[in-house]
Amino acid sequence: MPTWLIVLIIVLGVYVLIIIANVIFVLSFYTIMKKHEKAIRIILKSKHDSLSSLVKLMKSSWNLIVDEESIHLLDETSKELKNKDFILTCDETKKKLSYIKTNLTSVCDEVEEVKNNDDYILIVENIDQLDSVYRSNVIMHNADVLGYNYWVRFLPFRYFWLLIRIKQKGFIS
Repeated sequence: MPTWLIVLIIVLGVYVLIIIANVIFVLSFYTIMKKHEKAIRIILKSKHDSLSSLVKLMKSSWNLIVDEESIHLLDETSKELKNKDFILTCDETKKKLSYIKTNLTSVCDEVEEVKNNDDYILIVENIDQLDSVYRSNVIMHNADVLGYNYWVRFLPFRYFWLLIRIKQKGFIS
């Protein structure tokens, strides 16, 4: 067997191994990203549920008036959380839920009886903890997106991913 053929087989073998490694990296980052996206959806759904509980408490126990905009936004975010492409609107949903929390807590904080109520304090603390967990999940998700995008754009294999229509993923702010 000629030497040039042996060298060619070795080079092609190494290239195939690198392709396999690249595919494994891309698939592993993709599965991890999907897990983070599920976690983010669950966190925002929990925040939505906590805010809904706060609205029920405000209406039933304390007879406080809840503005229609907050109720409308709660309904809207409920639909967004069920959307298949939820991760694309994740930032907007988070902003809406934060806006609702600000509105509701400002109304509740004006009434001394409500402000010192154990249920109210528990709900607000729960929402604050969910915000903290949300931020850490977004950081982990964005780190995985960075790794995914790196391997999808990796120069020798960029055209392979473009050929099978794999695109870069976006970050969550």
